[in-house]
Amino acid sequence: MSRFFKASCIAALAYASSLHAEEVLPLSNSQVTVDTMAELLAGPGVSVSGATYSTSYQVRTGWFTYVSNTQQGGQFSGYSTLFGSAFDSGVILSTGNVESVVGSNDASNTTTAWSNSAVDDTDLGDGLYDVVKFSFDVVPENDVLIIDFIFGSEEYLEYVGDSYNDLARVLVNGNNCALTPAGDEVRINNIHSLNLPAPEGANNYPNNTDGVSNSGIYVDNTNSGINTEMDGFTRRLSCRVPVTPGQSVNVVTGLADVSDAGYDTWIFFRADSIRSEPISDYGDAPDSYGTLASSGGAEHDIVEGVHLGPVGLTGDVDGFVDGVDDSQGGAVDDADNALIDVPNISLSETSYSVTFAATSINGSSSDVVGWIDFDRDGQFQPDEASTLALVDSDSYEVPVTLTWNDIGTAGADVVAGPTYLRLRIANLGLTASTPAGAFASGEVEDYFVIISDGMSPSISGLTRLNPAEEFTNSSAVTFRVSFSEYVENIDTTDFVTTLGTIASVTPVSETVFDVTVSSISGANGTLALSLSDAQNIVDAEGNAASVTLPADAETYTLDQSAPAAPVVSAISADTGLSDSDQVTNDASLTFSGTAEAGSSVSVRIDGNEVATVVADASGNWSYDYPGTGLEDGTFSITATATDNAGNTSGESDSLTVVVDTA
Repeated sequence: MSRFFKASCIAALAYASSLHAEEVLPLSNSQVTVDTMAELLAGPGVSVSGATYSTSYQVRTGWFTYVSNTQQGGQFSGYSTLFGSAFDSGVILSTGNVESVVGSNDASNTTTAWSNSAVDDTDLGDGLYDVVKFSFDVVPENDVLIIDFIFGSEEYLEYVGDSYNDLARVLVNGNNCALTPAGDEVRINNIHSLNLPAPEGANNYPNNTDGVSNSGIYVDNTNSGINTEMDGFTRRLSCRVPVTPGQSVNVVTGLADVSDAGYDTWIFFRADSIRSEPISDYGDAPDSYGTLASSGGAEHDIVEGVHLGPVGLTGDVDGFVDGVDDSQGGAVDDADNALIDVPNISLSETSYSVTFAATSINGSSSDVVGWIDFDRDGQFQPDEASTLALVDSDSYEVPVTLTWNDIGTAGADVVAGPTYLRLRIANLGLTASTPAGAFASGEVEDYFVIISDGMSPSISGLTRLNPAEEFTNSSAVTFRVSFSEYVENIDTTDFVTTLGTIASVTPVSETVFDVTVSSISGANGTLALSLSDAQNIVDAEGNAASVTLPADAETYTLDQSAPAAPVVSAISADTGLSDSDQVTNDASLTFSGTAEAGSSVSVRIDGNEVATVVADASGNWSYDYPGTGLEDGTFSITATATDNAGNTSGESDSLTVVVDTA
């Protein structure tokens, strides 16, 4: 049966858009204008103006007046189920009627042949049918202009390889960027399944004699399993063109039937997809891992068809998207989507794996490697790299599994706590030694990941820091608290003290914190620090900290009271009329007395300190005056006592000593 006879046997399809989740409104609808179409497409980093619409088939409106066919262009919405959540709405063009795309695939040859006369078009080529074009000017802010689109047709699959090679074009300043990731034009014969139906009768089509299929980006609907009239369509494609920021470019989007006007073809442009971005993709782990451009960080020139996870890769100015590390260590600045959930790494396991989708459809295979900072030293090292995975050419979102073996044994050392994981894909050159550096294709994705020991954190050390001595009369003291592993959510409310107030908690490291207690002036007694029963300190996994303290936890003894003044009671030898009249002819004397046990006694002669001695456990002290002794004369001997807390007594009563050696 000929194409023409089959087409003439099909009545016009008249599905009401309201009966379907998908909706298409043609330009003939009052809600749609050329300007609303342009506004719908304009995304970030661009300004769009000067929109025009034209078709080769002209509709007569008067004796001598004709206008472009408003049924070949319009807007669509509600397409997230068909195309994905990011491709819900936008602008649609068709060689037939844009509305005929809506609904289930009830026919394999939907046709609206507006004119059976071939035309030549300066933008799309010669000998074409039912040409439709939508054009506009764009001023980009960045150095790459991007437009996302999906191409679909009724020509699939029975006319693959024949002359009915319908085409789409996206011309930026005259250069076509409607290409597959492998660089082939977007046309029926260049994008299709490898499994073609058998030719009918004497026909030599469908065929793939040219060897070009780009099957990885083709979605087949010849079995009518997808709710759209298209017999087949592409996955999301992107036109990606270098431009000069601030310099206007002209964009012409177009579609045409080839060889005849039969069998409709459509092209969908995603809302907000006309945008400009930087050319490169960067990571967002802390810069110690190699993130910023200035650090020689992981960088990939974005090319179509090489990425991790679903489509949606966007360009970055620098690491952390904009060069500012403001993700609070979560590695969440970038729109990474290969891993939805990153499983914890168990400290007890010696291997770890992650599985995600990867795409390599730009005509080359790609390598995928991952790194995990197992020892948590802030760097990705070769022994922390996964096995290398190869993604074959023409692979679209195929599952890839990366595995790390011999963790903590022959491989990388491992330390419990939060750390980072990096994934990279590129066509060439990735090895275990390339966690950073620039590549001409691909993508980098960074993730926050937890190494789990399966245990609750606990205080492993509680020591006096300032002052270090147990006895003190300070108005504030500082403890150093060490935990068994990384902890978070620590503040002053997590601690309690027997005396005073928790003034501050200062992190020294991820496991060590200095806790200062103030408001202890005038207090006496034991000052002990402990965790509050209401504390909410947790490790990276969320395990609550134990309130149990180590057996050797240190405390302070506060003594804010000065000791009693010491007593200077005797000299030796006392050679006067009595043995207690403090008169002597011995110029080398020993002074003695009593003071608070353990206190330091400052011995003074005529107000000048000559020595410091310590009172014994019974409170007795003595001092043997050295040297050549005292000259003849009268001397005042006094003393003060300083206790272990640093409190100093008043001066003792004076002991008057007379030395007379004559």
